[in-house]
Amino acid sequence: MPPYSNKIARAILKEPKLYFFDSGLVNGDSGAVFENMVAVSLLKSLCFQQDVSGQNISLAYLRTKDGEEVDFALVKNQQVVEMIETKLSDESPAKVLKKFQNLYGYAASQVVLNLRHSFQKENIQIKDAQYFLKNISI
Repeated sequence: MPPYSNKIARAILKEPKLYFFDSGLVNGDSGAVFENMVAVSLLKSLCFQQDVSGQNISLAYLRTKDGEEVDFALVKNQQVVEMIETKLSDESPAKVLKKFQNLYGYAASQVVLNLRHSFQKENIQIKDAQYFLKNISI
């Protein structure tokens, strides 16, 4: 998955993130496995939307020069429409999501695996992973 950048040359220089359709290939903790599963689910949904409607949509990630990173950026017509961060159980909005939202005004969601109820806090949607994955809509 490439990083998001308005400039093609800059995006090419940045390192892509790798995700596996076979989660058994993920070498990491349960957080890495969960992030991989969300990435594959989002990618499948985006491919479906592209095939059905012909929309210009893609999946990327956001990273600052300082190395701060948001897991996913849903990009439509070359513009970020939503940022998504994944967490196993942290219900408080991620600092990097708040930072990007304040800087750029992007819609933001945090998908949490172990969450009882979805809610909104500080303009960030905190979403139950099971509900989010069942109802992905782009």
